[in-house]
Amino acid sequence: LGAPQAAIARGTAGTGPFVAPTGSLAPDGGLTLRRNDAYWARDAAGKQLPYLTGLVLRPVVDPTSRLAELRAGRVEVALDLPIPQASTARSDPSLAVSPRKDAALASLGINTTATPFDRSEARRALAMAINRNALSAVYGGTSRPATQAAPPRSMAYDDSVVEFAPLDVDGARKALVDAHIPTPISVELAYPNVPTDAYPDPLRIAQSIAADLGKIGIVARLRAVDPAALREAGATLTLDTTALGLDPDDVFWPLYGLDDPTGTSLIVGLVRKARAEADPTKRAELYKQVSKIARTDALRVPLLFADRPHATTARLVGYGGIEYFGTVWLRP
Repeated sequence: LGAPQAAIARGTAGTGPFVAPTGSLAPDGGLTLRRNDAYWARDAAGKQLPYLTGLVLRPVVDPTSRLAELRAGRVEVALDLPIPQASTARSDPSLAVSPRKDAALASLGINTTATPFDRSEARRALAMAINRNALSAVYGGTSRPATQAAPPRSMAYDDSVVEFAPLDVDGARKALVDAHIPTPISVELAYPNVPTDAYPDPLRIAQSIAADLGKIGIVARLRAVDPAALREAGATLTLDTTALGLDPDDVFWPLYGLDDPTGTSLIVGLVRKARAEADPTKRAELYKQVSKIARTDALRVPLLFADRPHATTARLVGYGGIEYFGTVWLRP
């Protein structure tokens, strides 16, 4: 909201389980919500939700301080913990870690106009060189290798695809030789200069990928870039972050549509058609076609699905890792 206090004063803010009364927004950005007695939802026993009488949202800008706030009992939920703090929370019996599963896709963008990556053989060889399991070690158990751009919970997920590309260094080298693509190949790999939802430690991940690519003769020079400027960085390869929303278009359009605004490619044509399709079954089939083409052409390389680690006090019941507190309650 551009003017949150004005919206709150109108009494129109808060149609879910909690409402924001006048004066609920504090100067420090904190927001105090109260129970919405007119909320429509009820639990399985017919009791009106929410269970809580109110909710206080308090910003803690320093992510490393959020766990300290939780352990001190000043909050019941700490969102978006860094990996080391999430690991610490797991070992504390008074806390529970409830990650938001598959919150972001980590993928390797490829400049398909740059030689030799204007050829699918080079892109597929690159994909075969990357060890996704080694990358997962950076995430402390909060990621899974991505077989495609759509996560398993999406209607667009194709469960017939078990991997995007096999890890086969020898096969990747052979593919380059068979395609008469000389090595070494010099590339620039741009990575976020700060952690993102997809990359808790961007430099380590970039270094790991560079080491993998070096095994097949692709020599990557690393460059740290502001995440907002990655698309315009002009690098051959980029570590891209894509937030995973509820609709497949939230994934496919940023990944493929933005790179082809005229919509001349087959893959973007399918994405546009899926956008306009109302039938969920037909939409799902269109997106699965997109995934198959994307895998064959290797226009970009899906790497990992990353979680957003949240932690709560063990007293909190009913929290499922998403920012919905309508069914949450506290044990005495």
